[in-house]
Amino acid sequence: MRRGFSLVTAIIFMIMIAVVGVAILSLSAMSLEQKGQAFMRAQAELLARSANEYAIKDILLDPKGFPGGASVEGIRNGKTMTITADAYTIEMQISFVGPEHPEYFGAMLIDTTVTTKKGSAGIDNMPIRYARRTVQKP
Repeated sequence: MRRGFSLVTAIIFMIMIAVVGVAILSLSAMSLEQKGQAFMRAQAELLARSANEYAIKDILLDPKGFPGGASVEGIRNGKTMTITADAYTIEMQISFVGPEHPEYFGAMLIDTTVTTKKGSAGIDNMPIRYARRTVQKP
């Protein structure tokens, strides 16, 4: 009788250890996914900030032109500039507020949206969309 009881106790103990092991693996997988999503979001925020600074620099250096060959007049009319980078798509739309003189802008309103591209490595299950609005005065 004791041998049978020991065997049943050992099997129950092994099942409990297996359940705890599966729970730990499940938690670590969720933690890894959350860290990956936090990394992708931080990268999207930095890309949006970088794109804004790049556009501001180019417009202030050459008020008649815009990065990528677009004209200021095209941007004034609501043209959107799209940049593709690795796993992200960056869309920028610039609105000018103030005097219409091409050498001087009252202010620029820059709307930047960064989204992840579908089909990139590991992005299908965690889409990221980050929007940033910047007001730049001369």
